[in-house]
Amino acid sequence: MKTKIIILTLLMVLVTGCNLFNQPVEHNIYVDEPSNQELKVGAWNVQVFGKTKLAKPGFKYNFEEVLNTFDLLAIQEIRDASGGVVSYLESINGFDSVCSERLGRSTSKEQYCVLYDNNFVLKDSRVFPDSNDKFEREPFIAYFEGAGKDFIVLVVHVKPSQATAEIKELQGVIDYAKRLYFDEDFILMGDLNADCSYYDEGLHYLRDYEWYVGNDVDTTVSKNTCTYDRIISSMDLGDANAYRFDMVHELRGMSVKEVSDHYPVYTKINT
Repeated sequence: MKTKIIILTLLMVLVTGCNLFNQPVEHNIYVDEPSNQELKVGAWNVQVFGKTKLAKPGFKYNFEEVLNTFDLLAIQEIRDASGGVVSYLESINGFDSVCSERLGRSTSKEQYCVLYDNNFVLKDSRVFPDSNDKFEREPFIAYFEGAGKDFIVLVVHVKPSQATAEIKELQGVIDYAKRLYFDEDFILMGDLNADCSYYDEGLHYLRDYEWYVGNDVDTTVSKNTCTYDRIISSMDLGDANAYRFDMVHELRGMSVKEVSDHYPVYTKINT
């Protein structure tokens, strides 16, 4: 009798142990979805976002899987003279969009597009008037109402070889937008190339504001550990990180590198 009891006890321990080991593992490299009191905003450099990428099997599905986790997402590196990418972005259900004209000194021009859901109302948008030609691609400015407040969104894709000079000049863009809208609240985000060989993180440019994506966050898909993509703000925002979508979503027909060489970065606005 005692032998049967011992055997039964051992079986129960083994079954319980297996169940424990089969529990899902939580990853701390991406954040949970926002609650009803939070709105998720961010920026994503979708590497060479043109007709070729748009036509790849699975791309639209994978892109929209990521987009649908955001309430506002600023897209960079749209390279498409035909306008097909912008038309696609404008057609996505559940989101409105506002886009810049094609920008850049060379023939390889880029556009910015900000996609946003019905939690936000666009009040104004424009390209920064870069009369002194300080930027390869002039920053894009959009003024929104949402989360119970008005605030400015500034989007920029900094030229890698000129990262230090362009980041230094971003204070002038912030000042311009503040004067334009009589508002101190802003979120500056995008691929600033603000790390590794392009930028010394010890520099003090824009240090009057909070850098919400920390220097220890890898925003690239490659083996390099670089925090190129940033969110800088005068506002009191929530958690911020890189969104490792390849660990959250099951990608269709593409590797993560085929989607982009950057992860989106995000933060949360409390409502």
